Amino acid sequence: MIAAQPWLLGTNKTSARLAAEYGLPYAFGLFMSESESDGREIKI
Repeated sequence: MIAAQPWLLGTNKTSARLAAEYGLPYAFGLFMSESESDGREIKI
């Protein structure tokens, strides 16, 4: 059996930084965001 890999789902730079700090993959939740961005990039 293969263990599930945790991901961090977030909508802002803070959650992206947290994922990086813990070495986790990050998924941007555009559907949860109030941002006008198209979700292609997050400038940190």
